[in-house]
Amino acid sequence: ALEALAAREAAFPVRVLWRAESSLGAARGVGVEALDTDWVLFMDDDNIAPPGAVERFARAAATDGADIWTCWAALFAGEAPPDDFARADGWYRPLGPVPGLLARGNDLGDANMLVRRAAFRALGGFDPDPTVGAEDWDFLARAWLAGVRQGVIPRPLVWKRLSQDSMSRTMDQDRAR
Repeated sequence: ALEALAAREAAFPVRVLWRAESSLGAARGVGVEALDTDWVLFMDDDNIAPPGAVERFARAAATDGADIWTCWAALFAGEAPPDDFARADGWYRPLGPVPGLLARGNDLGDANMLVRRAAFRALGGFDPDPTVGAEDWDFLARAWLAGVRQGVIPRPLVWKRLSQDSMSRTMDQDRAR
């Protein structure tokens, strides 16, 4: 499927980078190093961006208010999301770096984030350890501790799939924390 995607004619170029034995965090790092853009938009492979999501992220980046932008997510189960956010199966509404909230869960945001490439590199990227999980939470916590400016767009800019087989449900929660 990836070979077919890279070979097709598209409005924008698609390049597939192959790496053996790569973790999610390491693969994202390789992708960032292959780019020459100022910003990188990360998404999990089971998330779906609704129309206008990239534009909203770009508008947030243009404000120069943060070096990392996360957003809210509408949750869905199954193959395809509902046709509108009002019919979501649930919500993930992170608040960003608010003191005291990390003890209850990840209120920083998830992997669906727009990151200034220089900030990503300065933080050392995502944790490449394939056995831990929660590399997005770790990255955002390290950014907070380093004083990197973070913002949350208080709108759902992603459909996030709920699945019993997802990494967030199958990883060792204590180790990830």
